[in-house]
Amino acid sequence: MSGLNILASGELTNDPQSRKAASGKAYTIASLRVRTEGESMLVSIICFDSEAQTLLGSMHRGDPACVTGRGKLSSWMGRDGVEHHGLSCVAERVMAMHWHKRGRKERAHATEQDFPDDPL
Repeated sequence: MSGLNILASGELTNDPQSRKAASGKAYTIASLRVRTEGESMLVSIICFDSEAQTLLGSMHRGDPACVTGRGKLSSWMGRDGVEHHGLSCVAERVMAMHWHKRGRKERAHATEQDFPDDPL
């Protein structure tokens, strides 16, 4: 089995951080809060793809985002003796949701002359 292919959307819980491995390879990390039916789950994100790194690196804490990539479930025992569960994602694609919403809002108040070639 090759793992989980996931799509997760939520808000960034911190500003993304760009780092370099000992080998010199650049990567970007962040954390995404995904809300589901009154609960929330944190998804740890790491990007190696340069385009995904650039977009994620331009975002900030609280920004809505969507990521797709390979996911991995994990569990661990906390100091309080409670079992915790988590999800990590090696993100292949990153989408900044606020840009998408802004474009949709502009279209809703626009006339046909404003976006003549727009199929929506």
